[in-house]
Amino acid sequence: MKSMTRLTFGAVLAAGLVLAPQAGAQSEQQGRPGRPERGQRMDPQQRVERRISMLTERLQLSQQQATQLRQILTEEQTQLQPLWQRAEAGADRESLRPEMKAIRQRTEQRIEGVLTEQQRTTYRELRESMRKERGEGGRRRSPRNG
Repeated sequence: MKSMTRLTFGAVLAAGLVLAPQAGAQSEQQGRPGRPERGQRMDPQQRVERRISMLTERLQLSQQQATQLRQILTEEQTQLQPLWQRAEAGADRESLRPEMKAIRQRTEQRIEGVLTEQQRTTYRELRESMRKERGEGGRRRSPRNG
């Protein structure tokens, strides 16, 4: 009986070892490569790549446009990083808000300059729907009620 239990346990363990890498690869194929686990924050480069991926899909960006937007968004992250660090160090967030808003507005203008007229229209609609989803305060609302 003990040998049967050991054999069963060994078979389950072997199956788990064989199937685990396939499950990870399948998750990556479903559009989530390098995405952190739930509850973990993405680093700035991961945020840029996630946004490029979403924009490429929704706006049908060319490779050249994706490259240009990646550069614009990376520059935005570089400009915002010192402000985030000041906020984390205890600076008044309200005093930082106008500077952050100005950086984001410049980024939006630069992004729109790369897009075609049709892409700009779609991009503006997408931005507006995301704003509504987040609410007036700009912060995302929790999907849970309670």
